[in-house]
Amino acid sequence: MTITTTTTPRRRGRPPGRPDWTPARILEALVAYYQANGRWPDGTDLNPAKARSAGRHQSVAAFDAGEYPAEGSVRRHYGSVRNAVTHARKPVAKALACHFALEEVADREFVLLWEGFSRHWQAYGLQGPDDPALSFYQIHTIQEPLHGEYGLQALTMYLERVPTDESVLVDGVEEWMAIYLRWLRAFERAFFS
Repeated sequence: MTITTTTTPRRRGRPPGRPDWTPARILEALVAYYQANGRWPDGTDLNPAKARSAGRHQSVAAFDAGEYPAEGSVRRHYGSVRNAVTHARKPVAKALACHFALEEVADREFVLLWEGFSRHWQAYGLQGPDDPALSFYQIHTIQEPLHGEYGLQALTMYLERVPTDESVLVDGVEEWMAIYLRWLRAFERAFFS
């Protein structure tokens, strides 16, 4: 008696219909996951076996549809799902841009404050234009331009490493300027309305 066994050859590479998960495409998929689910994925969501065990059937279905990368693809490019999510959230790029915008605004503000207080020292009950209270403003006229310069260097270095994040940097500057505009409008209402 001869027993014949058949084995299915192990599939190598990407399953048919699954996209090629480049680093940029992984980040896009993680953002899409967040937008669809209101939370960032973890390793369980990106591993169909783990997702099935955890009862995350929506993650399994989305994974099977090719909407999200496998946990292994994410780890290969980013080391971990957590690192990839951190990169997808863009906190570094936005923070650098917000800080740069803040320093550029602060530079001009401190110059104007120092000039105004120095010129009108009597109105503020100061002892003169050299009153020690004004040293806070005076030192910032030196310090803030340096912060702006170093901020620009940091932005430039970041863009050299991640050139695709230019729009995120612009978003960061715009977010800061929107906050600043709200502050200025509140200031105007409080003092001039």
